Amino acid sequence: MKARLVIYPGLGKTGTTALQVLLRCSPAELAALGYEYAGDMLAGDSETIGSGNADKLARLLGKANPPLARIEELANLIIPETGNAIIASELLSHLDEQQWQRFAQLDRVAERRTTVVVAIRNLYPSAWSAYNQDIKRGGYFGEFSDWARSMFDTSGSMFGQLAAMRSVFGADEVTVLHFESSRSNLIETLLTAAEIPLDGLDLSLAGSTAVPHNRSLTDGERAVMRAVNRSFGSKYSTALSDLLLRHTPPDRPELLLDAEALDFLDRNFGAQYAQASTDCFGDDQVLGICSAEIRERFADGSLDAHREPPRESTGAALATLLRKERRNLPNRTIRRFLKGLRKQLRASGRIDQGHAEEAAT
Repeated sequence: MKARLVIYPGLGKTGTTALQVLLRCSPAELAALGYEYAGDMLAGDSETIGSGNADKLARLLGKANPPLARIEELANLIIPETGNAIIASELLSHLDEQQWQRFAQLDRVAERRTTVVVAIRNLYPSAWSAYNQDIKRGGYFGEFSDWARSMFDTSGSMFGQLAAMRSVFGADEVTVLHFESSRSNLIETLLTAAEIPLDGLDLSLAGSTAVPHNRSLTDGERAVMRAVNRSFGSKYSTALSDLLLRHTPPDRPELLLDAEALDFLDRNFGAQYAQASTDCFGDDQVLGICSAEIRERFADGSLDAHREPPRESTGAALATLLRKERRNLPNRTIRRFLKGLRKQLRASGRIDQGHAEEAAT
């Protein structure tokens, strides 16, 4: 019987980081089940947000005419010579058909039965997560509606990426899950879809606060990061957002309504997503722009994306950076900027005195 290779490409903010945490923290348990998740450079690192064990390989495969010897070298670091292997990285989802074909022809891949498991999301929450990601990593500071209109790129959409994987590995070897339908037990569903036994695995590790997750920002964190990005571009985006993400907020960040963005996505992609839902899930119209449940939650207007962030949320974000992470700030320039922002927000009543004093402690 052929050894197996399980691939988790991580299409568009679908729990890949949480899965990687579980895999990173469970080498002995995976070995007992007959699997290896090798080569994650962050093994044992509880302070850094990772991108999986296949990030370097995916970056190389994505280049024009990469040297085959180097591809083989990186692949061999994460795919053992014998036995079942698991690889994961969101960067794999960026590969086109030709790049996936180059990967599939590697000796250690070709000799295995390959299984690909991907989850796909409804467009509005997926775009909202990508917008947050662009604030955290790309220096973006505008409104979500502007981001959706000007930066949402359909040429590299998840449907094209999915088609490339199916073409190379075969439709029967690519399992597609609906993220929102599986969210309550996502990690279990991802593992089960790949036929990986759950025996002995502590699934709670995927939600462990010991390892930071690449979550969306709270209202207050987003307001602070947008102010920083407006002044500095992307210079401090990654460093500051990583400091914020090391701390778990008391409440899960809300998905907010930007009516202009929702209307734009409905008009431009509604038919495409309806057809994709039929193609992937048959008559069950589960995939779409935004679920009926979310639309109902938006109805009363309390989740308006253009609302003023709650004072306690903005105050907590500043307190995290200026008090809890003060020594880890990149330099004095950004420290002075954050102090000036705190003073400005306090004067305008957008954070209260208590939060200002906490941030100053």
